[in-house]
Amino acid sequence: DFFSSDEDTESDVQTLRNAVSRLSVMEEQSDFCELIDLSLVKSFLEDSISEESLYGGFLTGRVTFCAMLPMRSIPFKVICMIGMNDNDFPRTTKRVSFDLTAKDPKPGDRSIRDDDRYIFLESIISARDKLYISYVGQGILDNSELPSSVLVSELLDYINQGYELEENDRNIIDYIFTRHPLQAFSMQYFNGSNGLFSYSEENYSACLSMMHDKKKVKPFITDKLSDNAEDINLIELNDLISFFCNPARHLLNRRLGIYINQSIDIIEDREPFALDNLEKYHIEQRLLDHLLADKDKESLYKILRAEGALPIGRTGDIEFMNLVHGASTFAKNIKYYMNGENQEPYDIDINFSDFKLIGKISNLWPNGLIHYRYAKAKAKYRLEVWILHLVLNASNQKSFSGKSYLFCKDNSWEIAPVEDSMNLLKQLIIIYKRGLNELLHFFPETSLEFVINLLNNRSREASLERALIKWEGGYKQSGEGEDLYYDQCFRGVNLFNDSFCRLSIDIYGPLVDNQKVLKL
Repeated sequence: DFFSSDEDTESDVQTLRNAVSRLSVMEEQSDFCELIDLSLVKSFLEDSISEESLYGGFLTGRVTFCAMLPMRSIPFKVICMIGMNDNDFPRTTKRVSFDLTAKDPKPGDRSIRDDDRYIFLESIISARDKLYISYVGQGILDNSELPSSVLVSELLDYINQGYELEENDRNIIDYIFTRHPLQAFSMQYFNGSNGLFSYSEENYSACLSMMHDKKKVKPFITDKLSDNAEDINLIELNDLISFFCNPARHLLNRRLGIYINQSIDIIEDREPFALDNLEKYHIEQRLLDHLLADKDKESLYKILRAEGALPIGRTGDIEFMNLVHGASTFAKNIKYYMNGENQEPYDIDINFSDFKLIGKISNLWPNGLIHYRYAKAKAKYRLEVWILHLVLNASNQKSFSGKSYLFCKDNSWEIAPVEDSMNLLKQLIIIYKRGLNELLHFFPETSLEFVINLLNNRSREASLERALIKWEGGYKQSGEGEDLYYDQCFRGVNLFNDSFCRLSIDIYGPLVDNQKVLKL
């Protein structure tokens, strides 16, 4: 009653009528008049319709698409068997543990694998003019060879043993077997080789583009930018730190107004059962702040629960307790250096000859500046503390002990007082002002790797090789060069030139000399 059928949809509506009719017949035959749940009716209709769809539509047009079923094979001029992959055909039987027939099979028991072998033979003898068999024979990622169904392999072996070509210089398997290239725009489809062909204009255009000489990639920024119109005589401390964490990003954001989205936010369509790395880091950092401030962790737990930041149910409770256990040990190690009271944030106002540096620094204790990140140590963390350390030493604050500390999961450092902090700070600011007008070959992680290896008495060439590994990454480890800002600015550019070496040594040399590793 709810469907109006026409010439195209009549067969589908009739399928529904047949399913409902069968349900009515089953009610009469079973003499069952009790109420049943709607889910049972739905399940019956789904099974009936899927069964009719499987068997329906056979021999209804010029080309028939159907599943391979016993006793279905009848003679056709052309028969094509597709998807004859190793794991797909013949099918495997998934038996339950309490299946006694499978545990002790007898002659005559049904075997799906034997049925598929029989169907395969039926299909072969049903082909009158042509028999076409295809399977996925190459990996889509690395073009590695993949095996066909064992039945196809047996057929090829039989043909190879029982037949040969009149011209003995060619194997019969090579005659009947066609291997397609991995890409649809391969030149083999358009040069007439191996009998391959294609009608795709789009793939033909792609093929032609591969034949032409590739244009050399032009650098994104070739010349220096014009002098900064902004007043760079007044420098914010946060801007200085942000610049050295990623000079290319700072230049594109600050001078050109270009912002590259590094990630795409996808709204999850299911409840979280585990925390990803970023979510875990944010929760651990908040938890660490709570523990260092001697606050009750239960209050944070209630807040996280209300925010939906933890997985639901008991899983979230266990996840939170595991985080508490790790963060408590880390906080205990840091608290050893937090003697006395936390000082008020210190206002920075340092005048140089032609510029002024302003900002605010917190986390000052009687022992010095204490900086912590509940994560693996990164170069940008060390640069941030180093810049803050130089600023505090240059400001001559009386309550500052002259030492700074950085605590991370895998490493911790103590930075000693610096006598020529003013000159080192001025040198960093000069590099900063340069970086507002031109791209600097300084990459925090890669540059640090180069300097550390150089200071460990490795040659310049060996140090550059290690730096290249840090830039490109490796197995399950992303490289710094994957950053979208670096990729945009330095694509097609010689990265590790003399400027890279000088900048890396000038920035990291004093830092490495003035710090020592803490054993917690």
